[in-house]
Amino acid sequence: IPLRLVGSEMCIRDSEGPVCRSGAWFFPPARLHFRLRAPMVYTNDMLTQLPTDKELVLKVIPMPGDCNANGDIFGGWVMAQVDLAGSVIPARYTGGRYATVAVNEFIFKQPVRVGDLLSFFGDIERIGRTSITVKIEVYAERMHDQGRVIKVTEARLTYVAIDDKGRPRAIPRPVPGQPASDAQASPSI
Repeated sequence: IPLRLVGSEMCIRDSEGPVCRSGAWFFPPARLHFRLRAPMVYTNDMLTQLPTDKELVLKVIPMPGDCNANGDIFGGWVMAQVDLAGSVIPARYTGGRYATVAVNEFIFKQPVRVGDLLSFFGDIERIGRTSITVKIEVYAERMHDQGRVIKVTEARLTYVAIDDKGRPRAIPRPVPGQPASDAQASPSI
């Protein structure tokens, strides 16, 4: 049975005509039916390398329960994962409680699909007296296209250190030559 490509789907074609018609499948009796999805073609500006100058803070694989009606992952699910990934870095600096106070920028560059291996890389953009602004970049390695990585999302979020009553408080300053995670344990000067 000859095959032909229709859009991004493969269709069986024989003397009775195509089995796939406009994305809907026709199932005549006593015939074997299957559907193959053509691999995505990436342009050179889409393909990239994972960053080496940023910290890997989270890896996750979205599941079918995270999908919208189009079969892509909900943007809100991606935003929640970005917030979790972004909070890893401030945890080392605040010396206590902190909260997300702003999503300064959030850009969805490509859709995220079920089974993508998502890698979240973070970097500090700014440390203020009570707040930390973090940039997060999300890269996807497609399940059916292993080894190829594309940037799917980037965001900037601001976190603020808070006290037990939820009010902003000063972030302890690191001592030169001491890791940031040990800064809150050292006495203030």
